[in-house]
Amino acid sequence: MTSLWYKTYSILRKNLAVRLNSPMSLLVSLGNGLLILFAFFYVTRLFGASAAPYLSRYGGDYFPFIIIGLAFNQFYLTGEQAVRNAIYNMGHAESVLTTRTSLLEYISIKTLLDYLGQIARIILLLLAGYALFGMKITAHGIAGACIVAVLTIICSFSYGIITASFLLAFKRQLPVSSLLQRLQALLSGVYFPLSLLPAWLKGASLVLPMTYSLDGLRMTIIKGASLSSISGDVFALAVFSMIFAPLSIVVFKLGVWKAKHNGTLLFRKD
Repeated sequence: MTSLWYKTYSILRKNLAVRLNSPMSLLVSLGNGLLILFAFFYVTRLFGASAAPYLSRYGGDYFPFIIIGLAFNQFYLTGEQAVRNAIYNMGHAESVLTTRTSLLEYISIKTLLDYLGQIARIILLLLAGYALFGMKITAHGIAGACIVAVLTIICSFSYGIITASFLLAFKRQLPVSSLLQRLQALLSGVYFPLSLLPAWLKGASLVLPMTYSLDGLRMTIIKGASLSSISGDVFALAVFSMIFAPLSIVVFKLGVWKAKHNGTLLFRKD
């Protein structure tokens, strides 16, 4: 356990130092967040009253609804994007992978920094929305929000590992990856409440972990809902986690076996 903590600390410290050497990227990220707040604050003023009846479950205000949706959609996609980047850069990590650090450990640790960065970005975004635009958020449901966030990370990372296995095995991304990302955003309620979807699409939304993540996070962050109030979302995410986590490990081992068999496990992105 001590060895794992040391490896985690060492890899995180190295990657954090690299990122801090590029302060402009941090400023750009903060600037993008502020632009999103400005844009959707005025979009909400344009048609917010007409959207209120459809958002009664979340307090009737579209502004926090869309900001939380966009922020946590990117948070969920971190799993796929961060794991993919870690694999692309494996050619620069031979010195690490020749130690007792397994490939899955290396990818997990590198991805952790991306999740921490996204968490910090979301907190800053919500605080800026509250301070600058009076966005309706509360800290009363913080415990429930943290539980939902942890389960979301498990689902997100597991999905990222599954898609990364395809990249390891075949040295190219899953062909329908971008399409699946857009479908998930559409069907999970990132942009609008699921009550607007036709009945035949609502069923599809029930098989997406993001559907339950967004509902639980909006209920806790906007309305301060208790853990018992979002127990359905927590239960669904727990089930998805128990299915996806072991499945991702099996699929990842198959991808590694395929890559080793082809002699292409370590490679650099041109």
